[in-house]
Amino acid sequence: MNIVHISTRDGNGGAFEATSRLHTALREVDVNVNSTIITQNKTSNLDDVRGPSGDLGTLYDYIRRKIDQVPLLLYPNRNSRLFSSSIVPSRSQRKYEFSNYDIINLHWITGGFIKIEEMSELNSKIVWTLHDMWPFTGGCHYTNGCKKYTDICQSCPHLNSKKKDDLANRNHIRKLKSWEDTNFTVIAPSKWLAEQAKKSSIFSDSNIYVIPNTLNINKYRPRENTEIRSSLNISPEKSIILFGASRDSYLKGSDLFYDSLCHLNDYSDIVVITFGKTTVKQNIPDDLDIKRLGFIPSKKLRHLYSAADVMVVPSRQEAFGQTASEAMSSGTPVVAFKTTGLRDVVDHKQNGYLATPFEQRDLAKGIEWCMRKQKISQNLGINARNKAVGEYSYQVVANKYIDLYKKI
Repeated sequence: MNIVHISTRDGNGGAFEATSRLHTALREVDVNVNSTIITQNKTSNLDDVRGPSGDLGTLYDYIRRKIDQVPLLLYPNRNSRLFSSSIVPSRSQRKYEFSNYDIINLHWITGGFIKIEEMSELNSKIVWTLHDMWPFTGGCHYTNGCKKYTDICQSCPHLNSKKKDDLANRNHIRKLKSWEDTNFTVIAPSKWLAEQAKKSSIFSDSNIYVIPNTLNINKYRPRENTEIRSSLNISPEKSIILFGASRDSYLKGSDLFYDSLCHLNDYSDIVVITFGKTTVKQNIPDDLDIKRLGFIPSKKLRHLYSAADVMVVPSRQEAFGQTASEAMSSGTPVVAFKTTGLRDVVDHKQNGYLATPFEQRDLAKGIEWCMRKQKISQNLGINARNKAVGEYSYQVVANKYIDLYKKI
């Protein structure tokens, strides 16, 4: 079976990392599956990844992304969240490459990679793995509560537009017209995202399946944490609260996390560690110990996950919750809000805590509850690890994909 994964990049980002992991899992689990990634910018050293790499790949990716953003210049008052129109045509030979496979598995494909109208020209069975809401909206990647995608996008709040015939409306109509006769098999990593896709006017008639994102449970595993604590000058008696995001966005809930810290009852035995792009904009108590590590390599992050007493993932909207699954596989319970894709990952008071959306006091309560439970026993962490092994391992997820590929 020949599978091609279509992804704007093959690493350095949640959706791209999820695609690369699936590609690796398929190759490891079944020798009869020939898996390839075709990408706009090759950044990894994985086998069977095709696309421009190095400085040329970076430049090529940058130029196409910038061209694709040109229509947004007409909306200077739009919000800062990601919006994609996919107006840039693919290279002609790339379209030919796509059709040389039994299954085309689309992933995150915006950023100037493939034009919307070109989807109907692909001459193979098409599976679309959702990594956000863009495939069924007029351009936004998360709707932040807007429901217009269930009918027709117009007067887009993301664009701060009052016109019905705006960019979101035109993009939505382009999708509806271009994909009218295209048979997509849709995979969502969470029940929530599957439900939103089914409600949409674009995928309402599509077959939609739920298969979670996978990860390498041998890399993300419980570890002895003396060395990482020592390197960060953290005593064994202190509890570590971990938080990170690849981008500092409203949807990732950075503001909710930092506000929740003000509601903790005692700071004396706590260290907060943040990684990625997380800027503190709130007033934080002076006696709270915060270590900001910025962007860190994957190997160190895996050690951090294991060393933490609790991981906080306070997203407002989340397709799945990749950092949550990584922490859980490392034996660390997760605190999140009871909303969107994270409801599938975290089981309340079994392997973490699901707070009432979006109450900072309850988030703080969950953080303290998990730290207290972890001091008494490691059951929360053990349960978290067991769930990751049972549901997110290469073996489990790859076999679900292979079974579905065979069905279609």
